Amino acid sequence: MTWPVWLIIGLGVAAAIGLACWKPIRQDLKYHQFADTHPWGRMPNGWNVWSNAPFVVVGLAGLIWLAGHSVPQRWIWVIFYLGVALTGFGSAYYHIRPCNETLVWDRLPMTIAFMPLFAALIAERVNERAGVWLCGPLLVLGVGSVFYWKKTDDLRPYAWVQFFPMLAIPLLAWFCPAKYLPARDIFIVIGWYGLAKVTEALDAPLLRLTGVSGHSFKHIAAAVAPGWLLWALAR
Repeated sequence: MTWPVWLIIGLGVAAAIGLACWKPIRQDLKYHQFADTHPWGRMPNGWNVWSNAPFVVVGLAGLIWLAGHSVPQRWIWVIFYLGVALTGFGSAYYHIRPCNETLVWDRLPMTIAFMPLFAALIAERVNERAGVWLCGPLLVLGVGSVFYWKKTDDLRPYAWVQFFPMLAIPLLAWFCPAKYLPARDIFIVIGWYGLAKVTEALDAPLLRLTGVSGHSFKHIAAAVAPGWLLWALAR
């Protein structure tokens, strides 16, 4: 329990308390209004649907590779790549008919990916037993945050699930020694995820500039992140 670990724990507790004291965060229905609504044949919102295919490809590639190779915390990585593959299907389903009801199936598999990734890096850089033990509770927290939002229209727990690991993971990479994943690879993964967030914010401008919406670029950039991580695991 070094000082970086205590710092991460303190930030997690502070973020949870801060969100608990904050007023409920409602889902903005404008979120479902994407710049590109052009169909592909009979498929509505074609690019936003089919740009999720890389998630499925990367997720299945990860599962196939893990089936034939030994890696520390393998079953945690299996859950992670299962979540990545399911994210492709869930996000595609959501983009066929964007609304709160379908958004549940977009967010649910993302938590199945976020939480095991966090647990795997805790096991890899802090304590293997702690990471393995935390994987189950973190998964329950992630899935529960989505159903809590569905029932109450309050995004506060989901906000913690999505954004706190993205704060904690670079701290783990920077301050805690690696066992098999170099910090360089983790920061490259974070960079691709950050690029996905940037392109998501530039949805309409990128559509006007390139003919492909920023949200579609987001899916591709976000799928590169677990792809790079798989390459790092294979190395």
